[in-house]
Amino acid sequence: MNTIAYGAFAYCLSLERVTLGTRVRSIEEDAFCGCTKLKEIVVYADRLIEIDENTFSEIEKSDDIIVCVPANRLDEYVSDENWTKLHIQVLEAQTIGSMDEAVSVITTSSSSVNISWQAVPNTWRYVVTLTEKVSGKVICTLTFNQEGYVMSVDYNKSPVRRLPKAIQESGFSFVIEDLDPDMEYEYTLVATDERETVLESQSGTFSTKQVVTGTEDIQPSAAGIRKALRNGVLHIERDGVTYDATGRLVKQAGKRKER
Repeated sequence: MNTIAYGAFAYCLSLERVTLGTRVRSIEEDAFCGCTKLKEIVVYADRLIEIDENTFSEIEKSDDIIVCVPANRLDEYVSDENWTKLHIQVLEAQTIGSMDEAVSVITTSSSSVNISWQAVPNTWRYVVTLTEKVSGKVICTLTFNQEGYVMSVDYNKSPVRRLPKAIQESGFSFVIEDLDPDMEYEYTLVATDERETVLESQSGTFSTKQVVTGTEDIQPSAAGIRKALRNGVLHIERDGVTYDATGRLVKQAGKRKER
């Protein structure tokens, strides 16, 4: 689904964070109307997402909402008359304290991996690539500059999540989301200098955990929005229409959305 429809998440009072994946191209009027607790929007689309002047209506301090975008899209968002009403900044990795070893640290769940790495002196950029081990399919390639800012994102899903910024010390940490459960993956981390000389290269494998199947209902909101966890995937239901966590239509009026 390329468009988040009119009023899709209106008055979802518990909504604090939104991820806009690569397929999102536009957001219609009142899509996030009255979402007063919304604090952060993370954008991974490869172009400017078009929004209406009333997409974020009935939110008094919309300029407090942080919108994180890749560095190569920053100029487009800060110059857009509707997006500029929000607080635009560059997507970045979390900086972390000292690490005992200069190797990547992997922490997994059923659908995500946290990759941490030691800062390499004189690095111009870091490139992290994630692939499925068996098929060799590239899931994502992320490019960071020496300060941990995301310069570009190339991926087949909507897989990354920004962590809160910490004081720069000696390393970085980044979460890649939307992975398949019980799957083996390979990763590479390459640090290069300004002349593209490889300063350090790391690689390894990891497996995501199995996910419990079944359906778990989450307490409906006052606005009649119901959330359900189906096979480990969050679905949001409102007026008979079901969306996933990125706003993509999943099911409507008893008919499953064709993919």
